[in-house]
Amino acid sequence: MTGNPSDDSTLDEAMSVPLVDDRLTGIVLAAIAESEDRTPDYIARRVLRDWAAEQARMFEMLGEVLARPRSTKPAHAREQRRLMTPSLRLQVMQRDVFSCKACGSKADRVRLHVDHVVPISKGGATEMANLQTLCADCNLGKAARLVVVGGQS
Repeated sequence: MTGNPSDDSTLDEAMSVPLVDDRLTGIVLAAIAESEDRTPDYIARRVLRDWAAEQARMFEMLGEVLARPRSTKPAHAREQRRLMTPSLRLQVMQRDVFSCKACGSKADRVRLHVDHVVPISKGGATEMANLQTLCADCNLGKAARLVVVGGQS
């Protein structure tokens, strides 16, 4: 083989190499070849060509998927999460006197979170009126549900 894919002698040489070594595969290919009045090697090459074409289609689809934007979050959610700055968190905790609005736990005993009253996933905004201080247990227990605590609505 010369290695040049455009060389006809290379193609002829490649086509002359038997592709069938497995006995069962040979029997199946022989049966198909007989039904189509072809040789088993012809059938094997056709199957290989079809398989290669399918692989090319799969790689093309994979390329399209990988080319899509990575973030699946809506623009609203990305923007609202960007607005949650450390200084805003501090302002909310100061307003709530560094205590959980649900159970009253203080910052010296628990880890506090700043939480959206109306979750971002439900259209809530990152603004003081929609933020509250909750301890980790109260916040993580509510997930993305709307739970009104401390008289806020």
